[in-house]
Amino acid sequence: KNPFYKKPYLARTNLGWAYYKLGEKKKAINTLLKALKENAQYSQALIYLGLIYMDKGKWDAAEFYLKRAVRIEESSAEARYYLAEIYFRKGEIDLAKSLWNAVIQLAPQSKWAEFSYQRLFLLKKLDSLREMYLLAEDNKIIVKDLNKFKKEAKKLGVFIKE
Repeated sequence: KNPFYKKPYLARTNLGWAYYKLGEKKKAINTLLKALKENAQYSQALIYLGLIYMDKGKWDAAEFYLKRAVRIEESSAEARYYLAEIYFRKGEIDLAKSLWNAVIQLAPQSKWAEFSYQRLFLLKKLDSLREMYLLAEDNKIIVKDLNKFKKEAKKLGVFIKE
C-alpha cells in the first residue's frame, strides 16, 4: 500500500518542493498551498513556503508562513532557525538571537543548533567589528581599519553605506 494515497498532502508537499528545486517557484507555491488545503496543520509545507518566499526576498510572507509553522509545531528547530534568519535580515537582531538561542535549547544536537551557534558566533564577531569601527572613527584611524571592517562585514552579509 502506498501511504501517500491516505495522506495526499505529503506527496503534494514533496512535489511542491521538487518544483521549487527545479526553479518553478510559482508552481511550487501553488502546489504547497493545495497541500495546506488538505492539511492546514502540516508544518513542513509551511516551512517550504517560508523558504520559497525568503528566496524571493518577500520577508513578510516568509515570516507569516514560518510563524504559522512554529505555532503548529512548537518544537520545530528548522522553522525557528529560518524565522531567526528573517529577523536578522530585517535588522531585528535581538529577536534573531533569541530564536537562535531557542533552537539550541530545543534541539542541541541538531544541525539547526549547529547553524544557530555559527550565526551567534558571527554576530559576536560583527559586534567586535562594530566596536573596532567606532574606535577607529573616534580616533580618526579609519583608512586601514575601516577597510578591514568592511571586508569582514561583507563576509557576514552586512554592507556598510559610504
